[in-house]
Amino acid sequence: MWRRAFLLVVLLLPGWAMASAPRVTFLNPGYSNELFWLSVSEFMQAAADDLDMQLTVLYAERDHQRMVQQAREVLNSAEPPDYLVVVNETFVGPELLRLTQGKPVKLFMLLNNLTLAQQAQMGRPREKHPQWIGALVPDNIAAGRLMAQRLIEQARRQGFTEPLQLLALAGDNVTPAALEREQGLREALASEPNVQLQQLVYARWRRDKALSKSLFLLKRYPQAQLIWAANDQMAFGAIDALRSQEKVPGQDVLVAALNNSDAAFNARINNEFAVLMAGHFTAGGWAMVLLYDYANGHDFAPRAGVELRYPLFEEVTPAMAKQLRGRLNAEDYAQLNFKALSATHNPSLKRYDFGLKHLLGSP
Repeated sequence: MWRRAFLLVVLLLPGWAMASAPRVTFLNPGYSNELFWLSVSEFMQAAADDLDMQLTVLYAERDHQRMVQQAREVLNSAEPPDYLVVVNETFVGPELLRLTQGKPVKLFMLLNNLTLAQQAQMGRPREKHPQWIGALVPDNIAAGRLMAQRLIEQARRQGFTEPLQLLALAGDNVTPAALEREQGLREALASEPNVQLQQLVYARWRRDKALSKSLFLLKRYPQAQLIWAANDQMAFGAIDALRSQEKVPGQDVLVAALNNSDAAFNARINNEFAVLMAGHFTAGGWAMVLLYDYANGHDFAPRAGVELRYPLFEEVTPAMAKQLRGRLNAEDYAQLNFKALSATHNPSLKRYDFGLKHLLGSP
C-alpha cells in the first residue's frame, strides 16, 4: 500500500514529466537549407536522441519578424515546450525574452547572447527575468583574432612583402557574433603595424554578395595579399573573385575562413583556405546536455555559471580537415555519447568538457 502511495506522490510531483522527457523547441534563425544552421539542428537532434529528449526545430528563414511570430505561436500553444532555445540574431533577443514573461517556459540563448547594452536593460540570466535560465556562446572574439593572427603568420612564412594589405569580409553589423569576430580582427591588427586593413565590408554571410564586393575591393586594392572572411560562404565568394582575376588562392592571396562544411574542409586540405576555424555548430548539442541536466535536478549553473562562453572554435589543420570531412552527419553524430558529458549521469562532474575533439577520431 505504501509503495503505491509513494509512486502516486512521485508521479504528481511538479516537473516529473518534464524530467523524464524534456521538450525543447529551437527557433533556428537560418534558412532551412542553409548548411551551417542545418548542422546546428542536426547536432542538437543527435543529442536529443541520445538523451531521450523531444526536440522541435522551427526555421525563421533569416526573417526576424517571422522568428518573433513563431515564438508567440509556440508560447501560446495548448502544449508549450518546457524549454525555448533562441538566438539573439539581429538583436531580437529582448523581444523574445519579453514574450516569455508569465509563461511556464524556460528560455535559453544559444550562439548569440544579449549584448552588453541589451543586458543593461534586461539584466543577465536569472536576474530580472527568472525564466531566462542561461546562455551558451562560443568565443567569437578569440576566433576572429586567431584567424587574423594565423593569416599574418602564414603570409610571413611564405615570404609575402610587408607591409601586408588585408581586406575583410564581415557578416553584418546587427548580429553579436559578427560584431565580435570583427572585434577580434581589429584587436589582432592593433598589434600589427606592418599590416594594413584596407577596407572592411559587410557581405551578409553570402557567397554571391562576397563575390561582387570582392571584385570591387580587388580592383580598388590590386596589391592586397590577405582576405579575412567571417564565414566559409563569403570566403568562397572571395576565391571566386580571385580566380576571375587569374589569381591563385593560397599562393597569390591568402584567405582565412570560418565554418564546418565539407567544401570548407576540402578548401583547407587543398590550401585554398590558408586558415580555417570551426566548431561552433556543436553549441546546440551541448545546450541540450545543459537543459537535460537542469530538467533532471542537476543545475548547470554551479558547474559552469549561467552565461557560458566556451572556446568551441578550433583551428582546423589539413590533417584535422581530412578527419572531419564526411563525418559531420547524423550517422556519425549518433555514435557520440552525450550522456557521458552530462552531470545527471556523472554527479561528480565539476566542469563540462565540450568541444570539437569529440568528433575527431581515426579517419
